[in-house]
Amino acid sequence: MSVSRRNLSLAGQYSIDCVSRDGNTFSIQITDLKNSGLIADLPLDPMDNTLAAVLDGDAVERLGEDAQTVMETISSVLQAQVGAKEFIVIPAGTDLPEYVPAQEAEFKRLRQASGADLKESTRRILDEHKELAAELDSNHEFVVGMTDITRHLRHENPYDEIHAFLEGHADFTPGKMNEYKNEEIQGKKARFNNGHVTPIGLLDSRARLCGVIRCLSMGKQFGYLSDETMNQELIPLEKFPGSTEEEQRTHRGRFLLAYLMNRAIVLAGGHEHFILIAASGREEIYDAIGFQSFPIKDHDYVVTMKLGKPGPLLTSIKEKILNPFSNAEAIGRLGITPAATERPAEKVETSHQSSLVFNSSQ
Repeated sequence: MSVSRRNLSLAGQYSIDCVSRDGNTFSIQITDLKNSGLIADLPLDPMDNTLAAVLDGDAVERLGEDAQTVMETISSVLQAQVGAKEFIVIPAGTDLPEYVPAQEAEFKRLRQASGADLKESTRRILDEHKELAAELDSNHEFVVGMTDITRHLRHENPYDEIHAFLEGHADFTPGKMNEYKNEEIQGKKARFNNGHVTPIGLLDSRARLCGVIRCLSMGKQFGYLSDETMNQELIPLEKFPGSTEEEQRTHRGRFLLAYLMNRAIVLAGGHEHFILIAASGREEIYDAIGFQSFPIKDHDYVVTMKLGKPGPLLTSIKEKILNPFSNAEAIGRLGITPAATERPAEKVETSHQSSLVFNSSQ
């Protein structure tokens, strides 16, 4: 596999680089130049303006007495170059300067759940509507990975169908809607072909897209969920209780989000813990199916966050994705050069996303 890298900073014997494995897959890496070892790989989801990663205990331990210096440098680099939404899981007792524990942040829509707890809480909701869950199971199929999703969709251009589905059913915030509109098909391809991301689609018996969710593998069995969208018209409103249509929509939304999460988290690749941003104005529905505020139950780790405007590196990556240009231009404009060799440590983790939407968007 061809790997390209751009050096962003040095901290003693440690190099902090932006690494590209292909045109859609980027990460920030910390490497030990002296010992030629990969310390950490922090996945980027450029089209979602997100960096979500785990900087685990082994990585911090390998940094030894240089840990504080490297943490200060990586904090500075990420804030200056990446920006946007950053969620970094670090060992308890470790300091990542200027990154705030999620439970202390002013931003209150970030949610978390252990995979086991979420599986159980969503199962209980599905048990309340066993007939409806069975009906969906009999007439719909979950498909994992863009290779299989595109093979199953009968649309001449599957990305057009994904584009139309998200525009028609994803009730994003105005800013997020503009992002989706501006990125068009090329952006959708990048969003669903990022090597760090597992896209999962729900198709009906006519091979039409009815639901979607994406899971970014953060490392250490953590997954970041996004773009969770379900067509609410799959089930008639009258099949749900409530004295008003609003109450019925709430019950339907709760059931369909529980159904999507219950099935998808098993298919997402063995993650033990999930985080997401609850859809604005619908936080109570996420809470009702089992998502919780912070801190996480794992006392060994803390989820930290930093929000800001997209930095120049992230902006240039998105520009490159949306407006592909030659390798020579890439070198000149981004400063990314092909790596002379691919280190064994750079092995990529492979990954197989009138309606109300549950979208974590932002």
